[in-house]
Amino acid sequence: MGISHRTIETKVYHFEQLSDEAKEKARDWWRQCEAEDPAWVAERRQSLEAFCKEFPIEVKGWEYDAYSYRIDRVWTAGPESQELKGSRLVGFLLNEYGPRVLWEPKVYEKGDKKRKSKIIMVETSCPFTGYCMDDDLLEPIRQYLKKPDLDLCYRDLMGQCLDAWGQSCVDDVADSMKDEQVDDAIISNEYEFDEAGGHI
Repeated sequence: MGISHRTIETKVYHFEQLSDEAKEKARDWWRQCEAEDPAWVAERRQSLEAFCKEFPIEVKGWEYDAYSYRIDRVWTAGPESQELKGSRLVGFLLNEYGPRVLWEPKVYEKGDKKRKSKIIMVETSCPFTGYCMDDDLLEPIRQYLKKPDLDLCYRDLMGQCLDAWGQSCVDDVADSMKDEQVDDAIISNEYEFDEAGGHI
């Protein structure tokens, strides 16, 4: 006796066509998927790794979610540089990282031609990887150079940079879980659902 087959037809809905209750179920599905495989993890990691190649700090491990973060860090330079502060730290940062990491020559464009200024420098934008987390990591240094805290040592400034990265990760994840962001993600990816909001 052969095996019989039967076909079950299910009406397919786009997110905008769902009831409010079904939309909530669809959002819950998307949030669970995002929690298991969050977006932008690789880019965040690449920014952090590139920062650590430039500065004397190594990250042994990290984790974050929509509420908190943890970063295990190790200082990789000698103890004397850890305690640099005040004018010595300002001078060190300017000489070591100013023209390479923090600033770049201003570019003038005229038609198809580009020319770099030999005098005027502008802040770099995402100099490590091109991802916005580069700037989050550098922001504490930029703020320090604008208004130096004479009691802040190099080691603690590096800690502030990593904390800025961690907090940005938390903020990104929290924002991605808001209804408006979830709805945009579902709609732009054209996911389909059954009438109750179950993903098909």
